[in-house]
Amino acid sequence: MSRRGGLPDGFKVRKSFNYVKELAQEKKTFSVLEIEIESIKFDPNQPRKIMNAESLKELAQSIEAKGIIEPVIVRPFDGGYMLISGERRIRAAQMAGLKKVPAMIKDNLSPQEIREIQLIENLQREDITPLERAEAIRDYLSPLIKEKELPKVLAQMEFNPESLPKEVTDTVSVLLKNLGKSLKTLRRWIALLSLPDEIKEKLRDPASPITSRHVEELLKLKDINLMKEIMGYIEKEHLSSSQTRELIKEVKKGGSPKIGYKSFLNYVSKIDSYLSVVPQSPLKKDQKRELKKKLTHLKKKIDQILTQI
Repeated sequence: MSRRGGLPDGFKVRKSFNYVKELAQEKKTFSVLEIEIESIKFDPNQPRKIMNAESLKELAQSIEAKGIIEPVIVRPFDGGYMLISGERRIRAAQMAGLKKVPAMIKDNLSPQEIREIQLIENLQREDITPLERAEAIRDYLSPLIKEKELPKVLAQMEFNPESLPKEVTDTVSVLLKNLGKSLKTLRRWIALLSLPDEIKEKLRDPASPITSRHVEELLKLKDINLMKEIMGYIEKEHLSSSQTRELIKEVKKGGSPKIGYKSFLNYVSKIDSYLSVVPQSPLKKDQKRELKKKLTHLKKKIDQILTQI
């Protein structure tokens, strides 16, 4: 087996794991039928959670002009069909006023094959959010690996794959091959799952300036509150990922990175607000001593800044 977590020596890709590529070949000879949109049910387990409204509108306009070029994939279900792949195309077709869509009907797929088709298609979307991508991979691997164990298992996969069950290494290896990504990239994606909910919400929002590259740098900080503070600064100053990297380096060294006028003014306003708050209960001697020390240090900093303005 590979020492660095690649495909095991002599490993052969099973049909179920290479099904997406085989489907592409099948489309050349497989019959495509026009079926009623009303007869199609959406899969509740579909990995895709968020659809960009503007992007959907653009696709609807394209469908109005050119029709649906790529057929959706469905399977027979409860007198109609269950969608396997193509939810975005169907929703855009509905916006465009279509009643029918071209579809490939597949009735011989295993649950594993269905999950892979959905996963690969979703991960290859241009508008997928970093967190949505991480969650889709987590859900795909969940039958074999629990979420809490994912970082540890992927680290073992890279440095000591022999310690893992063959089914795990084979599944992850073929996933990497189908995605065309390295194990290091997969570990970076999965790391997003450990973020606090406040940052996750930023990653779920396609309009947020916070990207996975920004978050990679934020993950280098152990202090959650500091992470949130830096994230707010990134948004206000519109920092690039490289600028964020330098900022994090400076913060970890204990330095004072330069910030923009608006952010600085905002911090001064916050300090002013905080200083108006008086402790509710009497302070002990050691608490008074510590508070006086901090306030004296703050006064020196303020005096120093005033001489520079």
